Amino acid sequence: MSGAKPDDAQASVKPRARGTKADLSAAYDPSRTYMMTQAVRPEQPTRFFGLLRPEKGVGSSTPVVLEEREVIIGRQEDLKVSLPDDWVSRRHAKIRRVGDEYVLHDLGSSNGTYVDGVPILSCVLRAGDWIQIGRNLFRFEMVLASGSGLEDLSTWLE
Repeated sequence: MSGAKPDDAQASVKPRARGTKADLSAAYDPSRTYMMTQAVRPEQPTRFFGLLRPEKGVGSSTPVVLEEREVIIGRQEDLKVSLPDDWVSRRHAKIRRVGDEYVLHDLGSSNGTYVDGVPILSCVLRAGDWIQIGRNLFRFEMVLASGSGLEDLSTWLE
């Protein structure tokens, strides 16, 4: 039979589009727990980094971001912060990140390391501290780094 009609039970079932707004709201049951089908990605973490901003001296005037766990400062040329100053020892001081803090250590330099005019052997740095190494003066700052990189305008001073 080529002209046969489907029976009444099959004719009453209409195909429904899956995932339409009407379909979802009609099937919603507030007593059930629903799970999203796509994982929600967390935002990129933000983190603070130390920044040495040169104010006076014979070194570079470019700010140095302290992203590494430890940064050595001295006259030696292969250091991240190399200062061509006769008053600076070859390996003068180091800044080390310990958790969320930065600690400045003098490495037995000849002329000493100063924070806010006070000679130090070791000192926890705070935003706004003045660091003197030889004839160079730096201001220590904290900058906020997001997933897209460092943001210059988000310098935090206490």
